Amino acid sequence: MKDEKITLTAEATVFYSPGDESAFFTWLKAMTFVHSVRGSGRCLDIVMNPAAMNEYDLRELLALFYRYGIDMKQLSVFSDGSQFEFLRDRRGYWYKHIFE
Repeated sequence: MKDEKITLTAEATVFYSPGDESAFFTWLKAMTFVHSVRGSGRCLDIVMNPAAMNEYDLRELLALFYRYGIDMKQLSVFSDGSQFEFLRDRRGYWYKHIFE
């Protein structure tokens, strides 16, 4: 991927307590590849720089999306090329959520 930014959307994310919501945003803000986060209605747009990501970063993003029930199909954008080959591992807990 080039140095272009991509936007992923978290729609109608459910938080079970104020602490849960705080944990979500703390986790998201700790991701150094996240450029900005902006909300509009029930959607949260997460703008990121995929060129700044490594395997650890993508695994953290997978976990965040899985934990908070965010549509993981949009993570298929990372499946092209060889940088994140592990993403195509059918044994991964994420596989069916992204590719099926």
